[in-house]
Amino acid sequence: MKHFTLIFLCLLFFLNLKSQSIRNINLNQYKYIVIDEISGNYPGEARKDVVKILQKAGYNVVNLSKPLKTHEDYPADLEENKNIGLFLSLNRVTSYPHFLVSITLQNNNNQLILERSGASSSSTRSVKMALNSLINYNYKYDGTLNPIVSNEDKIKIPNSNSWEANGTGFFIDSKGYIATNYHVVNNVSEIEVEFNRNGSKQIYQAKVIKSDTRNDIAIIKINSDDFIPFDTLPYFFKIDLADVGSSVFTLGFPMALSLMGEDIKFTDGKISSKTGFLGDINSYQISVPIQPGNSGGPLFDFDGNLIGITSATVNRKLDLTENVNYAIKSGYLVNLVDVLDVKLQLPNNLSLATKPLTDKIKILSDFVVLIKTK
Repeated sequence: MKHFTLIFLCLLFFLNLKSQSIRNINLNQYKYIVIDEISGNYPGEARKDVVKILQKAGYNVVNLSKPLKTHEDYPADLEENKNIGLFLSLNRVTSYPHFLVSITLQNNNNQLILERSGASSSSTRSVKMALNSLINYNYKYDGTLNPIVSNEDKIKIPNSNSWEANGTGFFIDSKGYIATNYHVVNNVSEIEVEFNRNGSKQIYQAKVIKSDTRNDIAIIKINSDDFIPFDTLPYFFKIDLADVGSSVFTLGFPMALSLMGEDIKFTDGKISSKTGFLGDINSYQISVPIQPGNSGGPLFDFDGNLIGITSATVNRKLDLTENVNYAIKSGYLVNLVDVLDVKLQLPNNLSLATKPLTDKIKILSDFVVLIKTK
């Protein structure tokens, strides 16, 4: 049984599902935590950190690495009743000078139980911060709480041909160049983009053209001779700083492969600060709600000008904040475009400014793409 990381990053960058409060979860019904999927930077080190931290906290850890390598190596009682196990997935990326970690725990039915994130200049500390809810939880396994679920009740796990994660992107040139977050397309073997055009769904393969790992930006391009370039892109690429208090909105595909479906979603809010996490000048802090899958989506002002790329959220995952989200400023995307081997024509259309918001959303939605990866 394969359990994939359901994130779209944590804290600054990622992808994934709505986190729950540890106070609303009864972890005592699970005897084992199975460390199933470790990805991103330094996975071996991260795996060792997780094992050490959870064992110190009193959990029974099943580590699907040496000497355990397969699910057939479960302890006998877990093999008999997999409902007594939680399955842990971890992704860690580096956004200088921080390590950013996202951890999800799923039950045997592939349902999300808990999601947490952490960020620190120390790789081990970043993992510990993400596991903070567990290591502070008064854990004691109660074997009476977990009945065996019949096979008919189990949710099917996607096979290896299924898409594993999704993000959002948007066209920055009429010839099929698309901007998104680096973490959306990092270390993937296949990229597919979907968008609507003249009322019809378009699906194409894409490839990474250029990346800026430090600022979490990537440019991908539709990789098909069948793609017909657009006549124009209907928005303006604005690099002037937006003022605090400015109204902004984003369009994207949060949790498109799981809970929320593949229809495009609109969310709005304000610019809360001209700086991001720990005062980082490459980002805005915004009050626009961001969910996993929104990563890489466009941030527009209410005139329809593109001013940023939605990138990450703190969003209660450390039980410290409410609705703290970030977007990378558009100027950093311009810097990446400038070093491409080809010359792009960035959008410079001001025609949306006088249109009602509902019309803006309808027009812009056709130029925002769902990105699927595996």
